[in-house]
Amino acid sequence: MGRMTERVVTACVLIIGNEILSGRTQDANLKHIATVLGEQGVRVREARVVPDVEDVIVDALLRRTAACAGADGGVPAPLESRL
Repeated sequence: MGRMTERVVTACVLIIGNEILSGRTQDANLKHIATVLGEQGVRVREARVVPDVEDVIVDALLRRTAACAGADGGVPAPLESRL
């Protein structure tokens, strides 16, 4: 009989914020997000920090290496309505 393979669900966490990139603010959410996702069987494969620039955010979402993506931080309103 054939061996069943377990499907691994992966995620990309996108941390958005100029304040994170400048060092003014320290991210406090990635650890919690990864822990909660892990408890649900989702493996965080990638995490990126990007500036509050719509084109950069969209590019990061399009270039992710994981099956699904979640954003944390200052998502610009016009982009948030399209997510």
